[in-house]
Amino acid sequence: MGNILSSSSLLKVKVDRDKISSESECKYFMKVKEIWQIMEQNTSYYGFSFCTVIFRNHPKYVKYFENEAIPEFVQEAKIKKKFSIICDVMCALFIDYYDKPSKRDHILGYIAMVHKDLGLTLKDYRNFLSDVLKAIIIELPQIMNEEYILAQSTYFSIVAEIVWKLMIELNKEMTQMLLMDTGVKKCCMWNMDPESQIVYGYPVKYWVYKKRYWEYRRALWASVEADALVNTTEFNTIKTKKRRSRMKSAERRRLNRRRQIEPRKLNSSDSDAASQLQRGRARTSSSKQSARISWLLAKDRIFRERQIGGNYKSKFSPLETIQEISST
Repeated sequence: MGNILSSSSLLKVKVDRDKISSESECKYFMKVKEIWQIMEQNTSYYGFSFCTVIFRNHPKYVKYFENEAIPEFVQEAKIKKKFSIICDVMCALFIDYYDKPSKRDHILGYIAMVHKDLGLTLKDYRNFLSDVLKAIIIELPQIMNEEYILAQSTYFSIVAEIVWKLMIELNKEMTQMLLMDTGVKKCCMWNMDPESQIVYGYPVKYWVYKKRYWEYRRALWASVEADALVNTTEFNTIKTKKRRSRMKSAERRRLNRRRQIEPRKLNSSDSDAASQLQRGRARTSSSKQSARISWLLAKDRIFRERQIGGNYKSKFSPLETIQEISST
């Protein structure tokens, strides 16, 4: 099984790879090894636990495992199988190959080769391994104290950086190899077919097919996301237009109601004014009448007071008039 990385490229990541073997002398690594020895006992179970946590915390990664061309129940079985393999690979890396540089480099290179065309970033790898760590903490609460968490987190960070750098180097090497083979083949028909070359156990044709497959899927996802954005924008535009139309209709209804109510208010105000005028006139006439009566009474009282001294009996006093008639 070949490795397409050149000696210069290997030197660029050699220091990062040696971190794993150098850390193996540290007490932290024994804790990491202990964790994965437990995982190794049931990789299917723990792999499904990884799947559950990753898809729950980062649902955007589900699309990398889906395949709509197969039935749903088959798809679920394949996803479980993939995560079981992921758990197996991690067990091999942290238990069997940490002190075997050639096998360790091969498995890290294979991981990078498989994922180099998925459009993933270093942040994506860190998110993935962070969720794996969370799943381990959930499944092994009896041993995952602060020291174990720190040890596993440290090694996950190292692995993420190594795989990321290997992906960059593999992309460069693969591109150069394909360009060189294509150019030589055009000039020299006797050149060896590049498909006969083996890279990580597969012919170059296999990796070219995988590259085109993921490029197609990424383009499809980008198209779907763009359509969703356009549809969302159109929906928001239509929604805004409908809202404005409803507001205009409501405003027209309010104006119509106001126009219908204003004449009623005018009629009622006119009738109220007339009734108030009548009441005012009635109050005025009543006031005048009261004032007239008061004036007559006051005049009578003054007249009687003037005549009392002359023993004059007022004809305006009915009682005295009656008494005077009776005496006569």
